[in-house]
Parts: sequence; structure tokens; C-alpha cells
Amino acid sequence: MKKSFLLIYVLMMTFVLSAQAQTSPETKKDVADIRKLYAEAKKEIDGLDKMEREGLPPNKTVFSSNYNEAGTGPTKEVITYYYRVAYDEEAGMPLHRPFFITRKFNVAAAEHYQEFLFDENGDLKFFFEKNPDGETRYYYCRDDVHDIVKGSMSMDCAFASRLSSELMNAFNIIRNRNWD
Repeated sequence: MKKSFLLIYVLMMTFVLSAQAQTSPETKKDVADIRKLYAEAKKEIDGLDKMEREGLPPNKTVFSSNYNEAGTGPTKEVITYYYRVAYDEEAGMPLHRPFFITRKFNVAAAEHYQEFLFDENGDLKFFFEKNPDGETRYYYCRDDVHDIVKGSMSMDCAFASRLSSELMNAFNIIRNRNWD
């Protein structure tokens, strides 16, 4: 009986401490900073979209592909990179650095939409996904991840981080001609 009580107590304390860690003042500040960064990025994207409507070339690259996915049929995937241009002294050429990536795709008739927000160092700060079963938000705060999941989650925070790295690597190979 004492062992059962101790086990229940330990489990409850673990839950309380993990819930408290997600609402700590540091986490709240980090999430607020990420939300501010997101708002600034969306404002910049609106400016880039306005440039495009006016016929000017924006700092935006779009990749679209159509393919057949086994078991689900035709799939269309559109990945949009919004980037800033810096000058790489070592290479002696411009360097395109994505700050925001969107990805739209379907699985059968189910539409999925994802957003990836990066800081000035290229580190993932925010992931958002909307699918027919709900929404997922991951705020990458310092050494932790604050998550908000409404409905069913299609990927965990580690997979979202890995996917963002793969999208960034693909961009660097294609747009920055990084063949290393």
C-alpha cells in the first residue's frame, strides 16, 4: 500500500512540476518574444506579397510538386520560403536566409498547412500545423519546448524540428548552391 501511495505521489509531483515548468516566467517571456517575432515576420511577408502584386520580385521562393502517394492517391505539395539576403564575405556572394517557411499538402482529401519560423541565426523558434483533426503549436524556448495541442497531433516537436532542418537544407542546396 505504501509503495502504491509513493508511486502515485511521485507521478503527481512529476505532472505538477512539468506543468509548472511550461508556465514559468522564463517560458512565458520566451513565448511572448516568439509571438512578437512571428508578428514581425508576418508583417514582412505582407510587404513581400505586396511587392509581388505590384510586379516586383520579392524575396520569396516557391516549390510545387505533384505526385502519387501510395494508398492516398494524388498529392500536391507547395513549399514557400520567405528569406532575407545577406552578403557572405567568405564566399563573396549573396546568401539567402529563410526566416519563414510555409508548407501545404494533402493526404487523400485531408488538407494540411504548416509554418516554420526561424530567428536571425536560422534556429527554429516556432512550428504550427493545422490539419482536419486540430492544431499544433510548438514554441522552441531556450532548452525546452512549450507546446499547445488542440485535437490530434500529427508530429511531435522533435520530428517538426528535424523537418525544419531538412527544408532548410533543401533550400540551401537549391537556392544558395551549397553543394558540400
